Amino acid sequence: MAFVRSENPIWAFVDNTGIPLNDNYYVFFLSNDLPYIPVPVYQDPQGITPWADPLQLSPAGTLPDNLYFDTVDALGNQQVYRIEIRRGNSQSDPLAWPPIENYIPEGGSGPTPPSDVVLSTENQISNPQFSQINFVTPLTLTSVTNPTVDIAAGWQIIGVGTGNLIVSQVELTGDENIDTNPPFALRIETSGSWTSVVLQQTFSGNGALWANQAVSTSITAVGFSGTTSLISVQLITNTSELTLLSNNVNSAYTTFTGSQEVLASINTADPDAAFTAYVINLPVAGQVGITSVQLLGQDVAVTLPYQQETPQREIDHLFNVYYPQLAYKPIPSYLVGWDFPLNPGQATTRASVASGGANTSRYIADQTILFQSAASGVTVTADLNASLVLQAAATGQFAIIQYLGAGQAREVINNALSVMVSASSSISTTATISLWYTTSSTLPDLMSGNSLVATLDANGKPATFNGTWVEIPRSNFGDATFTIGTAPATIFNNYGFNGWDLDDGTTANMANFFAIVVGTQSVTSPNFVAFDSVSLVPGEVPTIPAPLSNSLVLNQCQLYFETSYQVGTAIGTATAAGSLLIPQACTPTSPVTFLNRAFGLEFLQAKRVDTTQVAIYSPVATTLNNVFATVLNGAVTLTSGTVAISNWTATNANSKGIQYIPNSVTNSPSSIAVPNAPEAFIQLHYYADARLGIV
Repeated sequence: MAFVRSENPIWAFVDNTGIPLNDNYYVFFLSNDLPYIPVPVYQDPQGITPWADPLQLSPAGTLPDNLYFDTVDALGNQQVYRIEIRRGNSQSDPLAWPPIENYIPEGGSGPTPPSDVVLSTENQISNPQFSQINFVTPLTLTSVTNPTVDIAAGWQIIGVGTGNLIVSQVELTGDENIDTNPPFALRIETSGSWTSVVLQQTFSGNGALWANQAVSTSITAVGFSGTTSLISVQLITNTSELTLLSNNVNSAYTTFTGSQEVLASINTADPDAAFTAYVINLPVAGQVGITSVQLLGQDVAVTLPYQQETPQREIDHLFNVYYPQLAYKPIPSYLVGWDFPLNPGQATTRASVASGGANTSRYIADQTILFQSAASGVTVTADLNASLVLQAAATGQFAIIQYLGAGQAREVINNALSVMVSASSSISTTATISLWYTTSSTLPDLMSGNSLVATLDANGKPATFNGTWVEIPRSNFGDATFTIGTAPATIFNNYGFNGWDLDDGTTANMANFFAIVVGTQSVTSPNFVAFDSVSLVPGEVPTIPAPLSNSLVLNQCQLYFETSYQVGTAIGTATAAGSLLIPQACTPTSPVTFLNRAFGLEFLQAKRVDTTQVAIYSPVATTLNNVFATVLNGAVTLTSGTVAISNWTATNANSKGIQYIPNSVTNSPSSIAVPNAPEAFIQLHYYADARLGIV
């Protein structure tokens, strides 16, 4: 027989990330055909002294240079080897590489991974060592039924049945000799009447992951209860279940591995509903610890050791968990009153048909303009949560619009912008968000039914305009067109978009007005589209609007409009609630006569312009441009009646208020009663209007 050392005198091995192996690994030299029996290799060229089987690597990941192979087998044919490198000295230990087959030492070289095998080396599991948890340890749940608990970033504990759960984060130190060197483990104690308890991580949006390929898994586990407990790991989709490993855990942390080929997918679920779940089945009674969880997609079913990473890298890989939280972490919105349950609706009351002709606009709530393509085409109502519901009274399109003035407009469009719409619809409805600005000094006249929108295109984007408007671009993203999913009016889906960026400070600083338009496709009667909120925020992360108190939202809306009528009370209603009582004068002798005196209105909120329009109503007669005058003698009314506001001259109007100076002495109402101590006053309601597009 001839023995050769092959062409490589030093055998050096690295793992599939390029890191040298060590003396925890062993090399198996086997026949290349089933049943893969061991074939000895020798320390001398005479084939006298065999090496140990398997042969342990050195701490540097090398084999000795005096490694000699037999070139022929027992039948005199060329000897062909199969070489396996495993983490451990038995063939049940995991492979470090796929098997190296068809190795011929004569004229060959040291083994390398096959070129047609590609392994995924990035762990698909988020938070694999439970460094980021969602609870104060320990968490104790007593007598809970069918719980689903977001226990840690990326992880849920799901129980079927009724029982107790105690979950703790276990701190681990480097001298505990756990081969995956974790800083933390999750300790889970179960008791009660559970049918099943699982620790699960779900990959949403894809139910065909790794189909026609393979996966491998690695998990480090321990049993704390002193008894052997069985745990298993499955990969579950909408249509399939695949067991990756099933092992008994004991009182020492042990790393278990498994790999399986994944069959072709038959999952027909759309991405919104499709999922692939990594499921760790826990004992229904006992205490186990779990850490160092790994899932790798690969071309062949080969078990691989756990790829260690730093806690910082674990956090880097958690953006998929934190992004939805960031997206729904409210921050202040530039828009006013578009958290609709808080919108006071001072100038209007909902539950009314938006009158007006085709392709006209009007205010339907504070800072909220409605465009309708059909004449009297929309019924404006509020749902149980006071969200804005737009129901088609006639088939047509509609849009909601908000203007901002120059100071806010320039601040807004100098930033990158994101929008989040929270909406629902009785039918699937296409909608489009668009942002605009104008350098014109005036806005289209809403008193004539004109907003910036003259018509909408089929998807709800302004197609023709009243005035000259420039669209704020979304870079290369195109229109922010989306489909509002069907749901009851009280259940809303969130639709977030970013990418608006004018990126032109000079032009931005010339803007006099800004507008946001959320328009829809044609909606057939009697279907509805409901809006819970629309936010406009700086930056690239769309968020819902920050929660504000009712009083603060009212105060913001009063920059544009305020009234003495109580919220929810239509202007012109006969009610004294909220009306102003202002002292006046009367004659001291019979007959008593009311005498008008000067008074002023101080607005609750300074208005955006000095040219605020003020209207006065009598709370009794409900007529415009009148007040209600009363003369009392103690608790006895001597005389009362309507007095025209034209008996005063409005003067010194500005953003903070207005003054009324008598231009004649009012001699009515009068009474013949002789008073003891008469006093006179007027009562009135008012509104101050500085709404954009009206003033």
